[in-house]
Amino acid sequence: YHPVMENGKLPRRFKEMLFVVSAHARGCPYCTGGHSRFLVREFGFTEDEVVQLREHPDDAGRDPAERVAAAFVRKISTEPYKTTEKDIQALTAAGYSTEEIVEITAVAAVAGFTTTVASAMHLEEDLEAFGMDGYF
Repeated sequence: YHPVMENGKLPRRFKEMLFVVSAHARGCPYCTGGHSRFLVREFGFTEDEVVQLREHPDDAGRDPAERVAAAFVRKISTEPYKTTEKDIQALTAAGYSTEEIVEITAVAAVAGFTTTVASAMHLEEDLEAFGMDGYF
């Protein structure tokens, strides 16, 4: 998690945003809830902005490049085998370099690993134990 999220060209705030998109798309309340709270506490998002991001990542009031990246992450988080050259072209047209596209993909891959572990271990029960019901 930390090598991907704390290194590279893309800002941490942006990568955390993409992580939330991926975790929500994969249906992990533990990761979605925790990282959503992180966006609010550490990066100044409002709860409404995070809910919009989770529900409509391709139209969440961010700049167009962020929307393209969020839509790509949602797609590769649920159906990575359906990516096409058109997806990569959209990212390139939005201004992302090859290295940044790899970094965006790595965020989704890390989120995929993390959400698989959290779901398999039923970590959402930890949220309930601390009086949190997953999403805010």
